[in-house]
Amino acid sequence: MWNYFPYIIGCFAGAFGLAAIIVGKRAKGKSARRCVWWLSIIGAICTVVAAVCVYPSDEPADRIIAAFEESQKCEMDSLKEYISKSFSDTECDECRENARRQAECLQGIVETTLDSAIVAIGVENYGMALTLLEVTRAAALSDAETMAAVLFYSGATYHSMGDYARALSCYDSVFVFDRNYPSLWTNRSVTLRRLQRFEDAVASCDSVIARRSDDPVAWCNRGTALDDLGKYAEAVASYDKAIHIDREYPEAWSNRGAALGLLGQFMAAIASCDTAIELREGFSGAWLNRGRAQSDMGDLKGAVCSYDSALQYNRKAEKVWNNRGVTLSKMGRYLDAVASLDSAIALRRDNPEAWTNRGIALQNLRNYEQANACHDTAIAYNREFALAWANKGVIHEYLGEFATALMYIDSAITYKRCFPGAWHNRSIILAKMASFEEASASCDSALKYVSCVRCMPQLYDAISLQKFKLANILHNK
Repeated sequence: MWNYFPYIIGCFAGAFGLAAIIVGKRAKGKSARRCVWWLSIIGAICTVVAAVCVYPSDEPADRIIAAFEESQKCEMDSLKEYISKSFSDTECDECRENARRQAECLQGIVETTLDSAIVAIGVENYGMALTLLEVTRAAALSDAETMAAVLFYSGATYHSMGDYARALSCYDSVFVFDRNYPSLWTNRSVTLRRLQRFEDAVASCDSVIARRSDDPVAWCNRGTALDDLGKYAEAVASYDKAIHIDREYPEAWSNRGAALGLLGQFMAAIASCDTAIELREGFSGAWLNRGRAQSDMGDLKGAVCSYDSALQYNRKAEKVWNNRGVTLSKMGRYLDAVASLDSAIALRRDNPEAWTNRGIALQNLRNYEQANACHDTAIAYNREFALAWANKGVIHEYLGEFATALMYIDSAITYKRCFPGAWHNRSIILAKMASFEEASASCDSALKYVSCVRCMPQLYDAISLQKFKLANILHNK
């Protein structure tokens, strides 16, 4: 019974507000019109409250949304028509005064629905948020400030839903009303990163910095976009700018640690992450970046401890489960690795990286059939995921099927040219096929690309040894 109570309120409120509008058109005298004005406000606000109070339950929420949209549509149309007619009647002072009051009523509806939409976004009820934002837009009467806010929060909602193209469209539409809307350029850069438009993301951050050079968030987001472009030294410089502006900015310290790790500066990376953890207790992302740096420098046990600390604060951090699985594989704990990667997949099934890392652990257990199935699943989610193609090649190499292995390795290189591990495997396969000159050329490519990735000393040593062996073979031919 109580589940339907808000719905009943919504129905009465919609009818209440609509009746107020109809009576308002016929009411005469200031007292009557003032009464109708208050009835309109109460009816509209009751409808909004009725809609928002049921957000935890999807089924009642759907009913409220339908009732809400129907009643509000009638109310908004009537209000707009009435206000327009009143303002056009230049001879009626009383009509103009009443229209002003109705406009104030409409502004109250706008503020209430917009605030309610922001609350709905905060509790991740995105369907309700979009409905409330649409009602706000309808009530705004093309007011520039309100339209900018509606489009901005619509963009934020679509971003949270993973619809990045629509989010970007909303952010771009804000420019029509206000190019300097707070956080617009910064949020836009984050969405552009999700769309893998990294250069555009940097440009969006630069637009913020051109207006406010002391904005630490813009500098931090700029660094993240530069990370995506592989420009780690430039990224560190941007993070340093953010930290110079705000020494107590944990995200900047954590991201700085991640970039330093990718530059091979492992101790500096760990120190930067430690600062982030000191600034924010329970910062799972900083523990993750700390673990990555430890893993890359060979401190595998320390890395697992860091990942476990991250999970202590956030059990749903699928990236942590994934990286923990990779590190456990490096330690030879393949069954534990599979279990950790299963946790990552349970949190996000369409995660090609976790599927491929699971396949790698199964390869090391010589379970080639299941490993191959994992790589196929990864490719099904992302056709261009080079790591999965490369590991399919490795499986066929283990099975002695060198021609098939070479085909898969070449597919990996097609999708990711700068992939030293794939070039190295290609060199090994070609050497087994007695194509030594081509194997040596592949080794050269591997050395060329591994020099760009400074945190791969073991791979560099393996490629160098392969090159030395091939040079001796070619010399003795």
